[in-house]
Amino acid sequence: MAATLLEAPPHYGTTGARAGRAGRWDALVLGAAAFALSVALSWVPSVWYDEAATIVSATRTWPELVRMLGTVDAVHGLYYAGLHVWFELVGYSPFTLRLPSAVAVGVATAGLVALLRILVPRRVGIAAGIMFAVLPRVVWAGGEGRSYALTAALAVALLALFTHAARTATATPRVRIAWWAAYGLAAAIGCAIFLYLALAVLASGVTLLLMALRGAPRIRRTALGWAISSAAAALVLSPLAALIVAQSKQISWILPLGPASIRMVLMQQLFGNNVWLAVVVLGAVAAALGLASSAALHRPRPESVGGGEGPTPVELFAPALLVPLAALLVGSAVLEPLYSPRYLTFTAAPAAVLAAIAFSALPGRASLPVAVACVIGLAFPTLLELREPDAKQNSSWSSVAALVARERAAERGGTVDAIVYGPVLRHPSATTRVIAYAYPQAFEGMIDVTLETPARESGGLWETREPLEESLHRLSAADSVWLVTSDRPEGRPEVAARVLPLGFHPADEWHLPGVDVVRYTR
Repeated sequence: MAATLLEAPPHYGTTGARAGRAGRWDALVLGAAAFALSVALSWVPSVWYDEAATIVSATRTWPELVRMLGTVDAVHGLYYAGLHVWFELVGYSPFTLRLPSAVAVGVATAGLVALLRILVPRRVGIAAGIMFAVLPRVVWAGGEGRSYALTAALAVALLALFTHAARTATATPRVRIAWWAAYGLAAAIGCAIFLYLALAVLASGVTLLLMALRGAPRIRRTALGWAISSAAAALVLSPLAALIVAQSKQISWILPLGPASIRMVLMQQLFGNNVWLAVVVLGAVAAALGLASSAALHRPRPESVGGGEGPTPVELFAPALLVPLAALLVGSAVLEPLYSPRYLTFTAAPAAVLAAIAFSALPGRASLPVAVACVIGLAFPTLLELREPDAKQNSSWSSVAALVARERAAERGGTVDAIVYGPVLRHPSATTRVIAYAYPQAFEGMIDVTLETPARESGGLWETREPLEESLHRLSAADSVWLVTSDRPEGRPEVAARVLPLGFHPADEWHLPGVDVVRYTR
C-alpha cells in the first residue's frame, strides 16, 4: 500500500461499485462530526482582541467599512464583508461570531475526505479526515471569529480543483479550460480573503515540478493550465495586493525569527502546547516524506505506473505543507517578520494526510485505527483547554462584562454611570473599550467619558479619544464612574487625581486576569 501511495497517481475512488457505495457518506459524516467538535462550547471562551477587530469592523455600515479598509485591515476586507451580511441576518453574539468558522471546518473536513477518495484507500482518507478535525489548531480556528478556518477550507478546495484539473490533460479543451478557470477563480477568491493563500497556489507549482521529475505524461499541458489560471488570479488581485502591502505596518507586532520560532513552527502552528501530539504527528509526517524520498530513488518508468496524469498524494500534500512554511520563514529572515503560527492554519490538512499515509504503512491492519485513536487521545486534553473561559490569550473580557452587568443591575433605579476605558494589555493602539464591543449589553447606556470619535466614524479600526482632563464636564450628571483598565498601574493614579476633587471616591475594586475594575461613587 505504501509503495502505491508514494509512487503512482492512484485511482482508488473509481474502482469498484461496492467501495463507492461504502464511502459515499464518509465525507458528509466526518464533516458533520468535525463541525460538531468545533462548534461545541464555542461560546464559552471569552472574546479576545483579534475577534474584537472583527466585531467592530463587521458591524459598521457599508460606507463606514469601505472607508476603514482604505486605511487598515484590507487584508481581511472580504471576510469582514461576509460577516457583515451574516450579522445582518442573525445578529451579533459570541456564538454567531464563531459559527461560520465551525461550518468552515466541517466543509474543509468533508472536502478533504472527498478529495482523498480518488487518491488513497478509503481507510486512509477517513483517518486523515479524523486527524485533521482533532488537530488543536483546527479546533481553535473553528471556534475563532477570524478567517483562519475559512482559509483551511479554501486550501482544500484549491488542492481538489488542482487535482481534478491536472487529471484532465487528456480531456477536451473545453473541459480543461473549465477546470483551470475554476481553479483560477478559487485562487482569486481565496487570496482576496487571506493573501497568504497565494503560498498554497505556489505550492501547487512545486507539485508540478515534482510531477515533471517523475516523468508524468502531458506535464507541459498541465503546467500551462496552472500558469495561466494563477497569472490571471494574480492580475485580478494586484490592486488589492498593493493596498495590503501599503498597510503592512499593521503586522509590525510579529516578532523577528529567533529561538522561540522553533517552538512556534514545531508546536504552536498545529498542536498548541501539546508536545507529545507534535512528536507523534510530525514524526509520522517525517516518515511519510522519508518513504517518498526512498520510493523516488527506485521509481519505475512512467509507462509502468499507470495512466493517470494527476499528482500522487505525497506530490500534492508535501509541498502544500512545506512550501508556505518555508516561504514565510525565508521572507521573515530576508525581508521583515511575516510568520505567525495561526497564519498557516491552512497547512493542517496536508499534515494530517501525510501522517495518515505513514500510519497506513505500519504492519498490521489494526495499526492505522490504533494510531488514529492515539492521536485523538493525545489531542483531547488540549481540546478541553481550548474551551476554557480564558482560553484565548488569557482573556477575561466575558467575566469583566458579567461583573459590570451584575453590579449595574444591583444599583438603585435612575443611577447614571460613566466609564473611563484604560489601556489594554499587549495592544497599545486600543483601549478596554474593546470589551464593550465584544459584550455591548453590559455597557449599554454608560457615558464614555473620553470618547472623541466613535470607531465607525473614525476611518480607522478603533475610536479616537481626548485627554481625561478635557472631558471631565461629562461627569456632571454621573452618579458613579467606572474605570476599566489593564492590571498594570499606568493610568489609575491620573483617573483618581481627576475624579476625587469632583466628589467621587473609590467604592469597589475588582481584579480579574489582565483587567482591573474600579468603581467611584459620589
